Amino acid sequence: MGKSFRQSVLLFTVTAFLFSFFPVSISIPFIIFHGIGDKCSGGVNNFTQRLSNLSGSPGFCLEIGNGEADSWLMPLR
Repeated sequence: MGKSFRQSVLLFTVTAFLFSFFPVSISIPFIIFHGIGDKCSGGVNNFTQRLSNLSGSPGFCLEIGNGEADSWLMPLR
């Protein structure tokens, strides 16, 4: 085996060892857009909360207008 291969294996081993003691976590917030004829309260809110709990990232539902009727007619700007 070549010297560069052994160095690569050693670097990988040391990096894996260090990350096992110092976990790295990146939390990226996300946004859920509810569908047409829906609103953020109820099922979509439960879905957003469940995704947030599973991912460890803050999640938000973006309300289009004021309820179900506005989701049909209001443009997304």
